[in-house]
Amino acid sequence: MNNYNFADHLIKCQREQGSVLICGLDPQLEHIPKFLFLKYAHIKDPFELAMRVIIDFNTQIIEAV
Repeated sequence: MNNYNFADHLIKCQREQGSVLICGLDPQLEHIPKFLFLKYAHIKDPFELAMRVIIDFNTQIIEAV
């Protein structure tokens, strides 16, 4: 049986890294800035558009953190 416990893993990583920074990436399209949608306005497939916008949005958050 798997005894994996996410909380224990998180504490272990925090101790190893000496940091308690957590950055959750849970993008909701209605909260993403409109300029990102305009950047990819040439993409007509709505699923590809959403994918590109989410990847770009999350990448910018990761780089800022």
